[in-house]
Amino acid sequence: MKKIALVIITLLFNGPFLFCQAHLVDVENKKYKTSTNIEILGQAGYMNVLENRNNPDSRKIKMKYIHLKSLSKNPVAPVVYLEGGGNSCTWQAESPEDLTDWIEILEVSDLIFVDQRGSDGDESLTYIWQEEYPKDFFISEEIAIDHYKLMSAKGLSTFQKKGVDIRGSKNMHKIFMNLPSF
Repeated sequence: MKKIALVIITLLFNGPFLFCQAHLVDVENKKYKTSTNIEILGQAGYMNVLENRNNPDSRKIKMKYIHLKSLSKNPVAPVVYLEGGGNSCTWQAESPEDLTDWIEILEVSDLIFVDQRGSDGDESLTYIWQEEYPKDFFISEEIAIDHYKLMSAKGLSTFQKKGVDIRGSKNMHKIFMNLPSF
């Protein structure tokens, strides 16, 4: 039930924006199997989307998707699933054990997994902190927030040097620099 609620919330807030400016590329038909040997037809590929949704001249970035066909003869509207926290979710279709968990949804509708921006190996969209964490990081909230602000500032600087238009991520620069307390 948690998955269904999350999917509905995701659709309400992200659904209309997912496919409006996307162009599908590198599409291939595939067969997926659950751990109980149920075969599911699907399609895997990438969506080329604008890095900055508000700038039609911004560069295109790739987002992986997997579209699984419903097991129903009369499926309802497709369910789109986005993993929270900036992760990828298409691996769930490729893992028989994890795909088995989605059978109840596939029995009534198609299921579309969409990875988030930057989760498919595009180095320009990735920043990984390489330095040591302060030894007193967990001592106080203030120390942790100060360190997080430092990491965010360095990440922002790195993205700017790479030419990444972070404005395409709805005021991400403000999020980086104005962190709420825990």
